[in-house]
Amino acid sequence: MVLRGAGSVKAWDSLRQDDGSYSYPLPNLCADVGRLSIVNVYKHLGGQIQSNLSNMHYVRSRSNAAATAYIPLASKVFSSRT
Repeated sequence: MVLRGAGSVKAWDSLRQDDGSYSYPLPNLCADVGRLSIVNVYKHLGGQIQSNLSNMHYVRSRSNAAATAYIPLASKVFSSRT
C-alpha cells in the first residue's frame, strides 16, 4: 500500500494502531475479523511482495533455502571420508 500526495501522512497515522502496527478497517460484512493487517512482506505460494517494492527479502529467502538444501549434500558428496 502506497499513499502519496496531500494528506498521505495523516492517512497513515489514521491506520496506526496502539501497538505501532498498521491495519485497515473492514466493512461491516467482515465484522468478525474487524481489521486487515498491513504488513511489510507478504508471502504467497513461494512468491513475496514487499511494501517498498524491493525484492531483496525474496532473494535472501531463496538463497537461504538453497543453501539449507545444498550444504548437507555438499558435505556428503565432497567430503574426503571413505
